[in-house]
Amino acid sequence: MLRKFVGKIRMPALMCGFAACMALTPPAAAEDLTGKIYFILPDFTTVRFEQFDKPAFLKAAKELVPNMSVEILNSENNVQQQTSQVQAAIANDAKAIVMVAVDPMQTAGTLALAEQAGIPLICTIHACTGGPAYAYLTAPFVEIGQKQAQAAAKVIEEMNAKTGKPVRLAKIYGDPKFPFYGDQVKGIGEYLDPLIKAGKLEVVCQADALLWLPANAQTAMDQCLTKTHNGVDAIFSMNDDTGGAALAAVEAAGLKGIKLFGGYDATLAGVQRVAAGLQEMDMTVDYVAMNKLAVQLAVHAMKGDKIPADLVATTFDNGYKGGIPEVDAPNSVITKDNIQKSVVDTGLYTKEQICAKGVAADSAFCRG
Repeated sequence: MLRKFVGKIRMPALMCGFAACMALTPPAAAEDLTGKIYFILPDFTTVRFEQFDKPAFLKAAKELVPNMSVEILNSENNVQQQTSQVQAAIANDAKAIVMVAVDPMQTAGTLALAEQAGIPLICTIHACTGGPAYAYLTAPFVEIGQKQAQAAAKVIEEMNAKTGKPVRLAKIYGDPKFPFYGDQVKGIGEYLDPLIKAGKLEVVCQADALLWLPANAQTAMDQCLTKTHNGVDAIFSMNDDTGGAALAAVEAAGLKGIKLFGGYDATLAGVQRVAAGLQEMDMTVDYVAMNKLAVQLAVHAMKGDKIPADLVATTFDNGYKGGIPEVDAPNSVITKDNIQKSVVDTGLYTKEQICAKGVAADSAFCRG
């Protein structure tokens, strides 16, 4: 099991907000840096990578390393292809590589290649294990799980009080090979486990969507409905893509009124479901800030500098020689009551995009 050797070595928490911490080490443009920086994405399936991370990374690179060119590659959920892309980056004299791993458990060889070539590699979003890396840029997933489950727990309490029966929950989670899975599960358990012990919540089925693929989540939900003879009141998913797929299985079965808890990444479909009341809440990182930080880390690495202490949240134990520095990006919570502030005002989506079509068209947010 991954969690047997991958974890976090806790250090003192940051004593400032994310924006304030970044201000301590202002990312001035590194005009002296030239050459190529590679940004390697894992797949086209997960909406955020191409829709949010790619343009945000390009924008940040243009600002921070204006005299460098950026090569963006996509590994199409293929570990061997990702390894070949890293080899190509090395052959093309990359000055730095920022990589979102396809499979965190199969990155040791890739990390070794970059180290042997003397090219700094930053792991972002997905962890890298079994080898050296300059940094791991992620989000605080225990907190994410806590906030997801806290919102779910409130509704579950209300449902139980109304019916006097335990709420029947399907847990459709993600891929346990990813280290943040365990952190998120830990946070979720803090709020759901007491409800289970109190007899207010019953987990009628639980499954993992390997590689976080929606198709795997939908299949898992189909199997759950068959197993329980459609005896499900609610679904808890870890992110928007898997949650939407699980809900699609429910809708295909002709079931109504099934609650969807959890959610992460703030896909357009996820935000629309929140507006329509079909999904309890959503969460997201600040994609612009996170990718700017990824480029900033690459700049420090290319200059041979250590990561500024004010950016390091902890040490991530990736199973290799004491681990690597972890830098955490901030999260925001999205509810149907704050969509304007958390989504529209931040530039994530326009109101027209949210309301143009789909389930949100008749929501209070879109009618307002």
